[in-house]
Amino acid sequence: MLKLVHQDRRYRVTRLFPQINSRIIQVCEYSDGIWFSVHGEGLYRFDKIKNAVKNYRAESSNLLGNRVYRLYNDGDMLWIATDAGLNSYDTQSTDFKQWAIVDSPDQDRRNNAFYSIYRDQRKKVWVGGTLGLFYVDPARQGLVRKKLKLNKPHLSVPQKNVLNILESRKHILY
Repeated sequence: MLKLVHQDRRYRVTRLFPQINSRIIQVCEYSDGIWFSVHGEGLYRFDKIKNAVKNYRAESSNLLGNRVYRLYNDGDMLWIATDAGLNSYDTQSTDFKQWAIVDSPDQDRRNNAFYSIYRDQRKKVWVGGTLGLFYVDPARQGLVRKKLKLNKPHLSVPQKNVLNILESRKHILY
């Protein structure tokens, strides 16, 4: 990430975070800092109070994958969609949680990239990925697959590769 500095009637470009060497995919701000998803390098967290940057990777934390496609700020919870599943990060306890697909074969639990995160008007968290559409079920401590259907028998709905989630005023997800 570059920063433009005005000095002596000239502009100078400096690196704001020299630790980040790859493409930044997404930025998510919190009250105490900023999270960056960085292509292939997991997550970086800039702590405003300590003025420090920390890297979270699958090899050294409970983060599922190093390719982070989406971040979603949900108050005290940061939702993280990766190439290997869904994580949440509790900003109060500073713990990562892995969310597995319930009632699913083991290979599905491990091989699902998530690309989208959405919290609906009823405060339910939805995620879309290579295996379809899921919602977070805190009571079951996991992700529940939402079967997609239409009222027209001659049409079919793809059950996989959900890249984006939108909601209508009538609480219909698209």
